[in-house]
Amino acid sequence: MWKLRQELTGGLSETIVAQAHRSELPRQYARCPQCDRRLTARPVVSRTVQTMVGPGHVERPYFYCPSGCGGMYPFDRALALAPGRTQLDVQQAAAQVAIELPYEEAQTLFSDLTGVALGSERLHTFVHQAAEGLTVLDVAPSRDAIGRRIEEMAAGRFRRPVVVLGIDGAYVPTRPESARERPSGQRHSRARRASWHGQWRDAKGFRFYLID
Repeated sequence: MWKLRQELTGGLSETIVAQAHRSELPRQYARCPQCDRRLTARPVVSRTVQTMVGPGHVERPYFYCPSGCGGMYPFDRALALAPGRTQLDVQQAAAQVAIELPYEEAQTLFSDLTGVALGSERLHTFVHQAAEGLTVLDVAPSRDAIGRRIEEMAAGRFRRPVVVLGIDGAYVPTRPESARERPSGQRHSRARRASWHGQWRDAKGFRFYLID
């Protein structure tokens, strides 16, 4: 049962989704969200998604707007499915594990506990997606919160806790933003040496913590 838990709960979730959205799956018409044109359903397109309760296979109608608005899947929007196979619940759980452990250890632990196999590269991607746009000031506790923590640890003690600052660094390879741009020319032409040069930079990390 433990080894088959993903397949079992995944099949159960397919049944629940089919019942909860039985009016969405046979949909024959839909309105384009951009130009409000009435669209006719095209042949169904199958898709498999990976969630925390197992993989789910769905076949849903596809709609395409010939006015240039593009295609859409109303069923995916009704279920709030994310692009790609791995869904947001898996990404969130994996990121929570990866921020507490090294990627290789997080990969093994996450697979053992959930039955979902993810590579360390995927974990790295999920963490960076979750942290996109965040700065140190967004995640650091406020001055008042730090003061409350110190007071809680100092309550009833003769000596106040010691605030420690730990700093460490490591050299990491970097590349300029221009390296993300696609090179000009034919797509299937012979590969050429990159026009940019990377650098090894010293990345500093620091952490404040209390010793009681």
